Amino acid sequence: MYFNREDLQQLTPEYIGGLPPQRRDALIEKLREDLIEAQDRLNQNPSNSSRPPSSRAPWDRSVEKNTESPAEECPEEPPKECTEDDNSTDKQNGSSDEGNTAGSAECPKRKPGKQKGAKGFGRIQKLSVTQTVFHKPKCCKGCEREFDEGHQFHAKGGHYTIDLKVPEPSTVGLHVENTKHVYGSIRCECGFETSTNPHRVDSDAEWVVEMGEWRLIGPVLLAFLVFLKTRMHLTVSKSRELLAIWLGISLSDGSINTAIREAGRAASSLEPQLLEALRASELLNVDETAWKEHKVTRWFWAAIGDGVAYYTVGPRSCETADKILAGFTGWLMTDGYGVYRHFEKRLRCWAHLERKAKALEESWDKDAASFGAYAVKTFRTLRERIYRMREIKPAERSQEQSAWSQEQEACDEDRLQLIMKCLDNNTAQHEATRAFAVEILNDHKVIFQVIATPDLSLTNNRAERFLRNWVIARNMCHGSKTQEGSQAVAILASVVDTLRMRGGALWQFVAQTIGLRRSGQAAPTLPPPLPAPS
Repeated sequence: MYFNREDLQQLTPEYIGGLPPQRRDALIEKLREDLIEAQDRLNQNPSNSSRPPSSRAPWDRSVEKNTESPAEECPEEPPKECTEDDNSTDKQNGSSDEGNTAGSAECPKRKPGKQKGAKGFGRIQKLSVTQTVFHKPKCCKGCEREFDEGHQFHAKGGHYTIDLKVPEPSTVGLHVENTKHVYGSIRCECGFETSTNPHRVDSDAEWVVEMGEWRLIGPVLLAFLVFLKTRMHLTVSKSRELLAIWLGISLSDGSINTAIREAGRAASSLEPQLLEALRASELLNVDETAWKEHKVTRWFWAAIGDGVAYYTVGPRSCETADKILAGFTGWLMTDGYGVYRHFEKRLRCWAHLERKAKALEESWDKDAASFGAYAVKTFRTLRERIYRMREIKPAERSQEQSAWSQEQEACDEDRLQLIMKCLDNNTAQHEATRAFAVEILNDHKVIFQVIATPDLSLTNNRAERFLRNWVIARNMCHGSKTQEGSQAVAILASVVDTLRMRGGALWQFVAQTIGLRRSGQAAPTLPPPLPAPS
């Protein structure tokens, strides 16, 4: 680049207009060369430079659904072999190899994975049985007579369940248990035969995965897999490797993935409790970040309240915001996203505004830099005054001519001066300057609401801290493959983070929820929030 930042700040319209025509043309040529170089740099992306794929903006990472990858292109020869029946059919339709060139060019599409009719594979690992559980009927379904030990039980089927045994208080280490569950029937003296079967939960329109007691992975082992997914951010393949090496349990990727989605379905029954606690909060911090769902960009929403965390995956739209915030009447802390503007009791994150002001302060445009420096200084001064107001005791705030009233008057004066500066710059030619000034003018009541109520938060840091955990998970696991996978991750994250905020036996609660829901019982009640620190 020929011109640096200091050079460009001196190239004002007055300076350029005062140059001789020949010198002005040479200057314009230099600027044109610099502009071409700058445009070439802006045009760099992972496909034409050494920039990493993660440098793409979230909205540029989505791929159209109808875009085919090279692996999906048709092979040179169709995989299906022709038979005599196929040839006879072609002859009846009046087609031939020579006259049906267009039809033969199309490759048959098939679903990925195991094809219908293909040979299946069973479990190779054979574990010794640690205990056997006989599920006997307790009474006759016909005459309701209770069965005793004298009635003969006829075994008709069963399954194995691999689970983990939680260590006792005086012991350490996890122990693997392989339980054999046996189901059968007992014939009563009345002639009625009563059978037992593992419970299967009825289908749910919102979930494809099945849920029931006929499962290889037990509740505690499944809670351990949820821990690896939500807290350790391990992929399915790494979870499989950990189980095989350290616990000696051999599971397929498909079994682990299905089990995690089943845990999400079990935890979804806790969603009404989460939403009820969320809407009862006095202050709610909401933020969102991009989330990959196969080839589509979704948004991972986080709503953090008083002792509750709620996540959901969906589009970045008013419908998703209304789904989370319906019925909420407390204070709402957000960034400048426009979908929140119809909520009355709203707060704005000052950290976002200060970052925008800092960017203007570092701008190459002189007027923009001056306006940005003034905004940065004003927000810093207001922040210091608000901190001093928080230290004043509530009993002293109502007194006239107190430190409280003096600080509020000073804050109002700084606020009005910043608004006047924004009025001077809301028609500036510099785009970022104009946008920042208009943003403050349009939302100044919400931005400076904290001056009247300084005990409220100044930033959306609480939501960003909780959301950062899932940004790391997204970068490590690259999102999810299906809508159901995103739904499972969101509800499991909500339950886990809420229980972490409330304390208690987190993973025992998750295992208990999975066991109860598999047997068709209602989910347990979430523990109450911890008392606020005095």
